[in-house]
Amino acid sequence: MTDNFISIKTFSYPHEVAIIRGRLESEEIECFVQDELTLQVNPFYSNAIGGVKLQVRESDVERAMKILEENDSFDEEKLSESVIETKNSVSDSSSSMDKVCPYCSSTEISKPRYSAQAFAVSILLLGFPLPFISKEHHCFDCGKDFKK
Repeated sequence: MTDNFISIKTFSYPHEVAIIRGRLESEEIECFVQDELTLQVNPFYSNAIGGVKLQVRESDVERAMKILEENDSFDEEKLSESVIETKNSVSDSSSSMDKVCPYCSSTEISKPRYSAQAFAVSILLLGFPLPFISKEHHCFDCGKDFKK
C-alpha cells in the first residue's frame, strides 16, 4: 500500500512555505512542495498554477493540520507590538545628542543636504546651482518636516 501525498495548504510564493515546511520536518513529517521551482523561476505564474502546494503523506495529515493550526494562531499584533517596544527601548538607550521628531518621537529623521527652494532659485537666476544648506529635518515615520 502506497501512501499518497495530500495538499494541505497553498501559498502564493515559495519563500512563504519555508518556515512551515521546516516546522513539519522537525516533527518528522515528510513534506513535498509542489510547483516550488516553477515559481522560483517565474513568480508571475503563481495565480495561473494555483500557487505553491505544501503536501504531506495521507497518514500524517492530521498531525500536520494540528501544527498548522498552532502556527496560524500566532498573533501578528503581538509581534508588531514587541517590535515597537524594542524600537522604543533602543531609541531610549541612545545618547541624548540624537535628534528626535517632535511629533512622533522617532529617531528616524534626516537633514536634507540642500534647500530645494534656494537651489531652484539659484538655477533660475544664475544658471547654475548654489548649495544652500537647509535647517529642516524630515521624519521618515510620520512624514512631517520640522526645524530643530
